[in-house]
Amino acid sequence: MIGFVCGIAGSGKTRRMVDMANAILNDSLGKIVFIDDNSDRMFDLKHAIRLVNAGEYGVNKKDEFYGFVAGIIAGDFDIHTIFVDSFLKFMGESLEDLMPLLERLDALSDTHKVKLIFSISADADAVPDFIKDRTVQ
Repeated sequence: MIGFVCGIAGSGKTRRMVDMANAILNDSLGKIVFIDDNSDRMFDLKHAIRLVNAGEYGVNKKDEFYGFVAGIIAGDFDIHTIFVDSFLKFMGESLEDLMPLLERLDALSDTHKVKLIFSISADADAVPDFIKDRTVQ
């Protein structure tokens, strides 16, 4: 399952993702990972949630990001949900250019039964149907 938290810059997407991660921690049957482009959220997330600063690993291309996420999943079979904040920002590509990657990640998510939740800095009404249909409320 892949899901999206959409909204314009400054609309509270990151706070919502942090709150979602903290809220599902106690109900989750597995581990939670929070990927960001920095470590600013370190003290906002509960200590049991693993914060991964993708910026420290030089991940900024589609194939690199796919391999990065696949490696996280392969390294720990107990992962239940992966949150990815600031996705468009650290990928540096347009949403349209990232659609093939998102489709591959959707298949990876289904195969390994790991939820992937992305924040997307875009008006929810202006995103492709693939994203609209998977918007997390």
